[in-house]
Amino acid sequence: MLSEFREAAAVTKRVLGRVPADKLSWKPHPKSMSLGQLAIHIATVPGALERITQQEAFDVSQGNFVPQQPSGMEEIHAAFEQSIREVEDYLQGMTDQKAQASWRLMLKDKEISCTPRAMYCGRLC
Repeated sequence: MLSEFREAAAVTKRVLGRVPADKLSWKPHPKSMSLGQLAIHIATVPGALERITQQEAFDVSQGNFVPQQPSGMEEIHAAFEQSIREVEDYLQGMTDQKAQASWRLMLKDKEISCTPRAMYCGRLC
């Protein structure tokens, strides 16, 4: 799983490397997130997923996603590197028992999905 994650992280890093630094405030529509907000979101998704999969279940109705506007590409790259370190540490420390344990995605009292944690963790990037 760690090897696959590192391969996916390399692709994500390449994509983030192509974000034009002078266009971080650009929005395709006034109601859209800016390119910078989207980039920081992509950079931090692996770490966020790592944090929610440490729990037995995650209720999406309790999620509070407020995208920040990064000050520059350095902030985006630093956030990505931190996110990657968090996931690598998590995956390296995960036991087979924890990987095979069920992890549930919930919407209030309704179960959306229930899969072995390893199945979900394989999508961290």
